[in-house]
Amino acid sequence: MRFLSPDESTSPEATTLFELWCRGDWLCRPVAGESFHEHEIRSLLPGTLGEQPIEVQEQALLVPEPTNQHDRHAVTIVIRGHHVGYLIKDDAALYQPVFVRLLEQGLQPVVPATIRASEYPV
Repeated sequence: MRFLSPDESTSPEATTLFELWCRGDWLCRPVAGESFHEHEIRSLLPGTLGEQPIEVQEQALLVPEPTNQHDRHAVTIVIRGHHVGYLIKDDAALYQPVFVRLLEQGLQPVVPATIRASEYPV
C-alpha cells in the first residue's frame, strides 16, 4: 500500500472519497502545526484579509503518515492539495489505524473543514 505524502492529494482513480460522518465535537477538532503552513493556508483564502474573521468551508482529506519521523501516528490534513496541518497527537493515535484500513480498501477519508482567518493588527 502506498501512502500519500503531505504534498499530494488523492487521485480519483486511485481511491474513492469517503466522507466520514461527524458527531458531537468532531466538527471542532483542533489542527496542530498550522503555523508552519501559513503560506498553504493563505492560498486557500480570498486575496486580502481584514481584522474581521472570515470563514471558508472546504473538504479536508485525512492522510495517515506512518513514516513521519516525529510521530508514527501522524495524520496529515490536506485541503485542495495543500498540507495545512495535522490532527492533534491524541486524535491521530486513535484514528490513524481506522484511516489506514479505509485506504487499504480504496477509500480516502474526508471531512468537512472550516478555515477561520483574520489579519492581526500590527
